[in-house]
Amino acid sequence: MTGDEPMDGWEGEEVSLRVFELSHRESELTAALLRHLLFQITMVRIQRGELSGRGERIVVIAGADTFARPDLERFDSICRRNGLRLVLLFAHLRDSAVEVLGGGDAVLFMRLGNAKEAEQAATFIGRQHRLVASQFTYSHGTNTSTSTSDSTTRGNSASTSDSVGVQTSDSRQATFGLLFSRRHRSGSKSSGEQYSSSTTGGTSWSESISSSTSSGTTESTSIGYQRQYEFAVEPTVLQGLSPTAFVMVDPLDPASPRLGDCDPRLASP
Repeated sequence: MTGDEPMDGWEGEEVSLRVFELSHRESELTAALLRHLLFQITMVRIQRGELSGRGERIVVIAGADTFARPDLERFDSICRRNGLRLVLLFAHLRDSAVEVLGGGDAVLFMRLGNAKEAEQAATFIGRQHRLVASQFTYSHGTNTSTSTSDSTTRGNSASTSDSVGVQTSDSRQATFGLLFSRRHRSGSKSSGEQYSSSTTGGTSWSESISSSTSSGTTESTSIGYQRQYEFAVEPTVLQGLSPTAFVMVDPLDPASPRLGDCDPRLASP
């Protein structure tokens, strides 16, 4: 199918779209011949300036897998000389697709189910240094200390005292009378014994008990990091993209690579 289809643009501008399409009903041999012929005719028309128009002009080749690298590079060179921007769409990241990667301004990768193709894309996107946790250490300790002391004091004391005393008293008296010529004597004698005894004693007892307990808990955590050179986008990420998601690599974008999505439902209010 060939033709020009006017389209409504932004801010009232008119966008012109021209599409050249090969029918899937053609045989493989006829399709290959027509594809090569259409490729050459388009290059000639670009060289002659027939694909002119206002604003930015873009040429999109869908299914560029079928063209060899030299042909694609020549087509890109012609487009650049004539002020056109070339966009190449590859169904698979193989052969010529890998060889021409990076030749344009930007590259978009959509879901790549094949592991080898996903690794090719991840290699093109590049690697970067990352700090990855390589070691994790956790230690926990509990310390408990208990001390108990008992002391008991007992004492006994006893004392005994004895005293013995003896007392003797003797008194005599003599009386001489005038009536009688003989002398008269009188007297008395007394004696006594004193005994005393005392005993004292006592018992003292004291007891003391002291106890102390101390406990403590210590915890420590340490993480070791290692600098590794890894893929900026892992191949598994490219394999798991949604059908409308893409990863864009633009050498002019300092934040490249970027993750985006071309689902038209996201732009709808």
